[in-house]
Amino acid sequence: ADYIQTYEVIDPFSKKHIKVTFTYGMARTLINHLKNNRNSPVCGIQFNHIFTEAIEGTLNFAPKFTPTEDQKDKLDDLRLNYASYLNDELTLETEYTSQPEFTQLSYINNILSIQEVIRDVRNRCPRYRYQFITNDDLETYKNNVESIIKQYASSFATLEFEYTQDDVMVQNKIFNASIKCTFKNFVQTEIFDIYALA
Repeated sequence: ADYIQTYEVIDPFSKKHIKVTFTYGMARTLINHLKNNRNSPVCGIQFNHIFTEAIEGTLNFAPKFTPTEDQKDKLDDLRLNYASYLNDELTLETEYTSQPEFTQLSYINNILSIQEVIRDVRNRCPRYRYQFITNDDLETYKNNVESIIKQYASSFATLEFEYTQDDVMVQNKIFNASIKCTFKNFVQTEIFDIYALA
């Protein structure tokens, strides 16, 4: 992900103002995010991506909306992440990855949520790997993997495990499977039309 803004903080050791990038503040906000709600957006007030350490007035650039251009739209098109002051708090507003194509993997939370599933499968599956002695053992292995997948189902719109088996793979004791997921859609922005009625 690309973060284009900087701000200043008070260095806890020297007490001087130092310029930092947003990854400085994210080192703090991501701890709780990764621990408790990895699939939720890595931005916004609700998910506590607020940078209270920023010294007011030191943000190097704040995107603006003018009659001739909307800088936020331009940054969105380039998939550059930005923060703004919302309710007087410096808040990260976007969570784009730097993927060249625009897909569901263009959002950081989707990358983090599927990585968590893959990491858990990779950590736990080797425990079952060398138990293939009888024909039923592949089925047991499949059930073990499915039990891991089910633990993460609530983090996705859909999360499916598909076991592919043919005689050659069974003979060579190769386990071949696919994990298919559909990510949850979170609202990225809101538009309000205001009408004055006479």
